[in-house]
Amino acid sequence: MLVFRLSGAFFFGAAAGVSALFDRIAARPRAYVLDLTAVPLLDSTAVTVVDGLAAKARKQGAVVAIALADPEARRLLLTQGLKPPRVYFGRTLDQALVRARRALGRSGDQPDTDHEAA
Repeated sequence: MLVFRLSGAFFFGAAAGVSALFDRIAARPRAYVLDLTAVPLLDSTAVTVVDGLAAKARKQGAVVAIALADPEARRLLLTQGLKPPRVYFGRTLDQALVRARRALGRSGDQPDTDHEAA
């Protein structure tokens, strides 16, 4: 599992950098977990980046789980089609990790790598 912790506003200004980070990942994990609990603002550009990660994961046979406590941000993702089984949600990082493990059909792995992006 790859865990990404993002903090700060995730909008058009930051989305390009986050997207480039996702594109540079050489690893092929079975799950990507985005920790967006410290992201106070999400816009449609961020949704496009998350959608791109979900598409990449699907091609690899991987799952995406998102830790997101803000109900408005979650609603934005849901209205744009980012919902199970395309992505899974948890209100905390621990819940998102559990959702990813369940989607994979197993319960023991810990994250292999931890990446931070602002």
